[in-house]
Amino acid sequence: ETDNSAATPAVSTSNKNLGDFIAGESSLAKYGKLLEASGEINTLKGSASTFLVIAPSNNAFKVLPAGYYDSLLAPAKQTNAQDIVKYSIVSVTSDQLTAGQKLKTTEGQEIVVGKDGNKWTFTDAKGNTATALKDPIKVANGSLIIVDNVLLPQ
Repeated sequence: ETDNSAATPAVSTSNKNLGDFIAGESSLAKYGKLLEASGEINTLKGSASTFLVIAPSNNAFKVLPAGYYDSLLAPAKQTNAQDIVKYSIVSVTSDQLTAGQKLKTTEGQEIVVGKDGNKWTFTDAKGNTATALKDPIKVANGSLIIVDNVLLPQ
């Protein structure tokens, strides 16, 4: 019997692009609203680039201070929403991840990749760690990893 535990195959694949996949995924509704408020949704609908989106689940937003998430949806806070969304997007695929790797986000700052057992972890500029809730999901223009925490830039 062969041991394939080192391999981390994608749980599912979709021929949708990242933007459409996120918009249709109920567990990512809050992240989807943030994407729309930030104006970055079209970046993830394009197919010119391949992205990995480290997307916080709906529950991940509950750890933010009360009212913070709702404030990000206001037009006056669009820049803040953009920073958070761009900080969750990197120009690599899930197949290229390695523990200890520093990923430069489209926001400009880095996220550090780790492994906790067989789950990917991502540590933000403030030292907060988000852990993958499931294996990567492959889509037409990249991949998506749903995590349990919101990564925040410095």
